[in-house]
Amino acid sequence: MPARPLAPVRSSSLYTAEQEEAIEDGLLATPTCGYPSSSSSSSSSYIPLHALSQSHSQSHTHMHSPPQPNNSRWSLSPWSLMAAYRLYTSIPSKMRSSAPTLLSSPSSSSSVPFAVSVAAHFFAVSGRRVRIQQLLLAACVVLVCALILLATARPVCHHNSSSCVIIPDDIVEATAMPIHPTVLYYNTHGGCNQNMRGVMRSLGVKVDLFNPKQVAGYGMSASRARYLIESGHVDFVCSRYDIIVIGDTIPHGRALLESLLEKEPMKQCRSKIVVEMTNRFDWDVSDKAAYYNTISALVQLSKTTLKDKLFWVANNNVEKAFLEHKVGVSMPAVRVLRPLGVAPEYPYPLDLPEPNANMFAARQHYSTVYSVLKRKYDIPIAVFPFGHKYGGPKNLLRFKAFIDMPYEYSTMKLYENIAFGIPMIIPTPRFLEELYDTGVHKMLNPYILQNFPVSSDMLPFKHVPEFPAWSAYMDYYAPEFAPYLYYVDSYEQLRNMSSMSAAELDSKSVRVEGPLFYAKYREEILGGWLELFRDMGYAYKLNGDGGNTMMPS
Repeated sequence: MPARPLAPVRSSSLYTAEQEEAIEDGLLATPTCGYPSSSSSSSSSYIPLHALSQSHSQSHTHMHSPPQPNNSRWSLSPWSLMAAYRLYTSIPSKMRSSAPTLLSSPSSSSSVPFAVSVAAHFFAVSGRRVRIQQLLLAACVVLVCALILLATARPVCHHNSSSCVIIPDDIVEATAMPIHPTVLYYNTHGGCNQNMRGVMRSLGVKVDLFNPKQVAGYGMSASRARYLIESGHVDFVCSRYDIIVIGDTIPHGRALLESLLEKEPMKQCRSKIVVEMTNRFDWDVSDKAAYYNTISALVQLSKTTLKDKLFWVANNNVEKAFLEHKVGVSMPAVRVLRPLGVAPEYPYPLDLPEPNANMFAARQHYSTVYSVLKRKYDIPIAVFPFGHKYGGPKNLLRFKAFIDMPYEYSTMKLYENIAFGIPMIIPTPRFLEELYDTGVHKMLNPYILQNFPVSSDMLPFKHVPEFPAWSAYMDYYAPEFAPYLYYVDSYEQLRNMSSMSAAELDSKSVRVEGPLFYAKYREEILGGWLELFRDMGYAYKLNGDGGNTMMPS
């Protein structure tokens, strides 16, 4: 940017108005070899007017004295000095008042204003005027950004390192059996990790764990996926495992999926990929148009060239229909392989309400429904804060029942609680709509499900006869689970249940029948995983020691 011309010279003065103001403030020196002019200003030499032994009046007298040799002074242009003045005046007044004392050495007669003018000169020679405050602000912004980047930067994980962790399955490895295939679970969710470890250990298969939060946040962008492909992360992961299962949020595995569309074979993931949809496939994605195009292409190719490479499963009924509705494609067969309902047992936290068989339990989410139940209807509930550990489903058995107002179309604790025999109270589809319409519970929109096929000839699932057809897409209303759940249709009905004893409320004997049902249901779930492995080219065989293991077919 070109330097701004100096202000016009006043008719009665040899200096511009701005220079005169600087001289009055004692911040601008007078020339030692002549008055400033258009021809000599660039070569004039200046000394500060407020030298240690000089007063303001003395300096005016000195201005008319013969030029003195000044080999110790910088040769600066008037524009540089005016820039210095502007920079200096931008300093807070408290700092300016202390400026002369900052360089009080007798040998340093230039003081802070002159030091500032020197700094300004370097900016002036390039035709730029920069304010100190702007420089400080810019430096602070750069520093903060650098700290944020250092704190939040994620590695690309293309080699073994302490910041890129793959958790091995040491328990299965210790059996010393010839385990085939090698499997990596590419997932962030703790409950999903427990379930997958349970599945694979039941089949005698080693499964390592990789948390993709090490390389990306939620809703991975196309640019980040591209970077992970080009940087070698995809090759690093795929070169180690026969099968990679992407769980929880599918965008976390976007780099692996997009690599399958690469034209260069060396950039493609060499592993077989299983997409396990456990919640909405587009969770937190911002560039949805590009992402949907990728998913559409992959769905089409999984029917043809990627038929033996890319496989789709879901742990609940809604995922396939949701993807087809959003992307506008018809998916190939999607196996519904629900969780095993396994959960570790932990001590009950002491900071939570003490378990009581006369009290309901619930887990708070972003909803006001539990406050309404407690305050307006006087229903005794121990509400666990969202994200707070409560020790697992075994601790819930110490309460009368668990009230679950769904915040998702399916949750891991739904299956866990049935498997452990926890009586669960669920709103009917009609009551769920009422909760949503009145704004009491906006966590889940039941009307979205009505956009999916609901006619009897198109609906792929059975539904409870007294419930609307769309309810079949929610596992909370799936016919196989309905016998082990208690449905309420109003606040008043729930208040009446609160007056019952634990034994009176559990009229279906869920505490006994739930675990029995799920023990058999696990066999069906594991059978589905076995069929998937057979489709991938692996068979379940007997090894030489009489044990079962997964072997190449």
